[in-house]
Amino acid sequence: MANDSTAFVGLDVHKDSIVAAYSVGFGDMRSVGPIGFLERDVDRFCTRR
Repeated sequence: MANDSTAFVGLDVHKDSIVAAYSVGFGDMRSVGPIGFLERDVDRFCTRR
């Protein structure tokens, strides 16, 4: 359990775009940028490592 960490994900959602950012633990936020707005785009974002 010593290697467990929490990832915080933020999504800025609009009608025709989604922009994502994340932070591991309480570190700096990192922008992923636009991820697309279709269901397959969100699925791909959720499964990326």
